[in-house]
Amino acid sequence: MEYTEVATVVFLVHGDTICLAQKKQNIHTKDGKELSKSSVWNGYGGKREPEDASIRDTAIRELFEESGVKALPDSLVPAGRFRFFWPGNNGPHASMEVYFFFLSTWEGTPEESAAMGKPAFFHIDSIPYEKMLPDNILFLPRLLQGERLVGDMYADRKDEQGLPLFIISDEELLV
Repeated sequence: MEYTEVATVVFLVHGDTICLAQKKQNIHTKDGKELSKSSVWNGYGGKREPEDASIRDTAIRELFEESGVKALPDSLVPAGRFRFFWPGNNGPHASMEVYFFFLSTWEGTPEESAAMGKPAFFHIDSIPYEKMLPDNILFLPRLLQGERLVGDMYADRKDEQGLPLFIISDEELLV
């Protein structure tokens, strides 16, 4: 069985705003292919490490490393879980499984880090989707409206608008 990397993304939300920061490094697949240039806006997160006891531990660790913000595990609100199939992955195992969380209660002020640029709060009606990874427009508006989604994202396949193919599952979101 092929290995699927597990990662998290945490979006800080305050009222009708969301905190995003620009990534300082390029995003690559496991085999080194570049998925995205640096400078895309994103939430905070990263890959699960062996010392992480749970996916929530990964989210909290990555959030702190990338923003300086501290959070409690119970404060993380699960929003989505997506399996991403990178270009060239035509097999049954996803390249990456990413858990998305919202966080509205935290300690500290988000700051620039080695991994992420200066944070900015955007009104949810003014999120710069055109400067984010192209798949974010497919799910982030729905998550912000309260939908809890599980699905598969296929980078090699495109929908009728030329965006990555996103197939919603009827699986329950469990975290």
